[in-house]
Amino acid sequence: MPKPDLAGGEVVLEHGTFSAKDAPAVPARKVRVDRATRDQGAVRWEWAPFTNSARDDGLVLHHWQKRGVEFAEYPYARFNVQLERVTYTDEEYARLLKDPGWTRSDTDTLMNMCHRLDLRWPVILDRYAPVPRRPLEQLQRRYYFCAHSLARDRYKKSRGGRLEAEGGVPKYVDQSAALGISSRTRDFDAAYEEKRRRQMHVAYCRTRAEEAEERALRDELKTVELESRRLKRQARGQPADEPRRPAPTAA
Repeated sequence: MPKPDLAGGEVVLEHGTFSAKDAPAVPARKVRVDRATRDQGAVRWEWAPFTNSARDDGLVLHHWQKRGVEFAEYPYARFNVQLERVTYTDEEYARLLKDPGWTRSDTDTLMNMCHRLDLRWPVILDRYAPVPRRPLEQLQRRYYFCAHSLARDRYKKSRGGRLEAEGGVPKYVDQSAALGISSRTRDFDAAYEEKRRRQMHVAYCRTRAEEAEERALRDELKTVELESRRLKRQARGQPADEPRRPAPTAA
């Protein structure tokens, strides 16, 4: 099919040529819309008051919601998860929590602060005032040790001295999740956590030149590994492909 002259903005399709001045389509029949029933499917909204059960002051706010929809409780109140306070008696502290590196006063201060600040550790570290100042890993280790020790002891008492587990994880861990503990914090390794934070800080502070040097070393390592595989295949009498140098890593 010869290409026609597209003067005037004509559009060529497989079934013919149309002029830009012509309508692209002509309805075969007229569609009638009943104005009386046109808006029946529309959703009606209204500016309605609501209260949040997470607040204690009874504050009344307003928002848009579908007309006729009533909520027994504000839907987003379920996200207001409160951390349970770690409490203990004098007998429990002397039997389970006593530590030569921590006084009772410092421990009480840390537990109250963790509850008030919802285990936001950077904020806790900034606000923790007792002398001497302690690194973050020591604060975390003390809190998790106290929470796990108390939860484990109380669970064993409620089960007649038995400590049940499921999948290698004691059941008291799941039942005490409101304290902010989990299977990962059961044996908190402060030395490992300190090393991890230090390595993360070093990686964050790297310069572009150091990153480029690391990429070059990785590429060189890949080349050495390919050559090693080739020599091993050759020693076994197998055909060895020529090692291909890996493509440089994109910056």
